[in-house]
Amino acid sequence: MRAAYRENVNPKDELRDFLTTRRGKITPERAGLPVYGGNRRVTGLRREEVAMLAGISVEYYTRLERGNVGEVSDSVLEGVAHALQLDEAERDHLVHLVQTLATRRPPRRTPTRTRVRPTVQRILDALPTPAYVRNGRMDLLAANAVGHALYAPVYDSSVHGRSAPNSARFVFLDPAAQDFFPTWPKISDDAVAFLRAEAGRDPYDPQLQDLIGELSTRSERFRQRWAAHDVRYHRAGTKRLHHPLVGDLELDFEAFDLAADEGLRLNVYTAAPDTPPPRPSPCWRAGPPPRPPSRRDAMQFLESNGTVAAPREIFTGDVWFDVLANVAGEDRLRVNMVRFSPGARTAWHTHPLGQTLHVTEGLAVVATRDAVEIVRPGQSLWCPEGEEHWHGAVSDRFMQHLAMWEGDGVVWGDKVTDDEYAAALATPNA
Repeated sequence: MRAAYRENVNPKDELRDFLTTRRGKITPERAGLPVYGGNRRVTGLRREEVAMLAGISVEYYTRLERGNVGEVSDSVLEGVAHALQLDEAERDHLVHLVQTLATRRPPRRTPTRTRVRPTVQRILDALPTPAYVRNGRMDLLAANAVGHALYAPVYDSSVHGRSAPNSARFVFLDPAAQDFFPTWPKISDDAVAFLRAEAGRDPYDPQLQDLIGELSTRSERFRQRWAAHDVRYHRAGTKRLHHPLVGDLELDFEAFDLAADEGLRLNVYTAAPDTPPPRPSPCWRAGPPPRPPSRRDAMQFLESNGTVAAPREIFTGDVWFDVLANVAGEDRLRVNMVRFSPGARTAWHTHPLGQTLHVTEGLAVVATRDAVEIVRPGQSLWCPEGEEHWHGAVSDRFMQHLAMWEGDGVVWGDKVTDDEYAAALATPNA
C-alpha cells in the first residue's frame, strides 16, 4: 500500500529549512554587503546580515527561522523576502508556511479534486490542440484525445498501479521518462519544485504526503532535489518531447488555473507557426526487413523511400506510411507499415484482390457498408476482394498496422465523413 510511504510535512521544519537554504544561496557580495577578513565560515548570509537587510532584530529573525512565530506582519515578510531576494514562487511559499504556523490547529481541508466537471471535459474536447487538466499532486485527471495521445507514455506507464496517472511518478520511477523528456534533468527539477510549492500550500494533504514519501523512498534523484527546498511556478514555456510514435516535438505551453476548481490547472500545448510536421520515429518501424534479392527468387524487392505523409485528399487526419515491400512481376505484392494519429482514417476504397490488415499498436476500426470491427494488436483482418471499406484509428490513441495486398490498383471513393466515423465508433462491436 502506498500509505506506507507517507512523509509527514512539518511546517515548522519546512520554514526553517527553506529560510536556511535561501540564506545559504545569497553571498554578501550579491547582497551588496562588505566582507571583512578571510575567516568567514559560511558562504551565504549570516542571520544577523539577513536581519539587518530585512530591518528587523536578530532575535526576531532567529525565532522566525526556527518556526517560533505567531502572527507576522506583511511588512516583515516583505522585508525578509527582499533580503533573501526571493522570486514570486518563493515569496508565496514563505507566506503559506508562516500562515500555516500561525494557525493553532490544522484547518479543515477540502479534499483535492480527483475528477473534472463535465463542462471542463467539454472544453477539453473542443480544443484542437493537446490539452489536459491536472491537480496539485500532478495527477492527470482529464485530457482531450490528442492530449491523451501526446502523453501516451505517461498514461500507459506501469508505475501508477491502480492510482491515477501521475506525471511526477512517471518522471522519477519510469526509465522511459528519460527518453520521453529529452531535457529530463530540468523536467525532474521542475516537478520537485512544483510539489514542494504544493506541500507549502497544503501540507496536510495525506495523498500528497504519500506521494512525496513514495518518491523519496524509491528515487535518489527526487530525494536529493527535495532536500534543496526549491520552489517554482510552471505557467508557460516550451517543452521538448520525444514521442515513441511521432518522434521529436517542440511545443509551447500555457497553464491556466481553473477559478471554479481550486487546485486544478489546464495545460494547453501548441506548435509555433511554421513548425514542420513531425516525422514518425524510425524505432517504430516494425516487421521483418526485406529479404535481399536472389537469382532463384522470382520476386524483386525495391528500396523504400522512407516515411511518407499520406495524401490529404484520400486520408483524414495525420497518417504516415513506409513501403516495406513492393514486389514486381505478375503477382504484385505490396506491404506498407501505416501509422494513424487518433481519429485519422482512410477514404472508402476497394482492393480488386482483397487486403489483409495486421495491427501492431493501438486499436483499429475497420468498417464496411454494413459492418464494423475493432482490431487489436496481434490480430489480422481480411477484407475480401472488391468489398468497399475504410480503416483508421479510434479517437483516443495512435494506431499502427501492416497493410498487405496483391495487384496494382486501389479504387478510392469518397472521404469518410465525421458522422460516418462517429456512427462506426458507436456500433456495439466498437
